[in-house]
Amino acid sequence: TKLGVGSFGALGAKTCGPWAKVVVDQSLILTQYGFAICDLIFIVENVRDVVCLETYGAACPSKVAMCIGVLVCLVPFTWLRSLTVLTVPVLMSNVA
Repeated sequence: TKLGVGSFGALGAKTCGPWAKVVVDQSLILTQYGFAICDLIFIVENVRDVVCLETYGAACPSKVAMCIGVLVCLVPFTWLRSLTVLTVPVLMSNVA
């Protein structure tokens, strides 16, 4: 980089001082949590709608149950350090 900084927080610290680094980092963390929660709500609502539609309303799970189910499926993906471990499953899904 031209300014010699490697992150937004470092840029804030260089331009406005150490308090700006804290403000920038906290803003980025809050933004990422917001996006993650919105994604979770979006997935839960859509999966719930599909389940209710396909069962003609006979098996409409609660939003809490769906949220727990989606989290159980998604949390293991957060433990991955690299997406290269998913190469074989992705290739197999392209064949299927």
